Amino acid sequence: MAKAIQKRSDVMRNQLKHPKGGRGNLDRDYTLQPPERWLEIYRDLMTGKRTADVARLHGTTEPTVGRIRKRVNEYLITEYMDDIRQLKVEHSQRLWHIYHEAMAAWEASKKPTKTVTRKKGRVDVTLTTTSGDVRFLAQADAAMNRIREIWGANSPIRIEHSGELRVAGKTQAEANAELVAHVQGLIQQIQTPSEN
Repeated sequence: MAKAIQKRSDVMRNQLKHPKGGRGNLDRDYTLQPPERWLEIYRDLMTGKRTADVARLHGTTEPTVGRIRKRVNEYLITEYMDDIRQLKVEHSQRLWHIYHEAMAAWEASKKPTKTVTRKKGRVDVTLTTTSGDVRFLAQADAAMNRIREIWGANSPIRIEHSGELRVAGKTQAEANAELVAHVQGLIQQIQTPSEN
């Protein structure tokens, strides 16, 4: 039964009329820019026109308009993902610059400072040493945190090797057992009255 439905679905998909004219299949890979006619249909949909009105305006059917909307959305998703990746890289580069500037300022803040004071013909020179201004380290750390957030590096690590799911280097069963033991220990602490 399922094979018959799948076969009928494949036959119907192959019989679709390509919106640019002629016979064609809308399941093609449109990672390249969709045909201009598709973009016109999509623009009409995005301006708030109803699907039926857009289909009538472009001389096609409502299901075809729906499929075109889906294909153009798929194309735009890949475009937006590329834009998002580029934005992540640009933001990361700016944050790396902030990190390097903060570290350079911290290094400079560790250098000794020289103070010269003059009183009644006498010159006093004072050399003050410091271990550095930790505010610069905090700024560098904040930049690194933001970089990790951008790339999702602060997320819990889940690694799957050869079909075996691992959490923080342990098998899932080991991690679950450790969690259960920890929770049981907490429950036992709560239930045991404190001795005072």
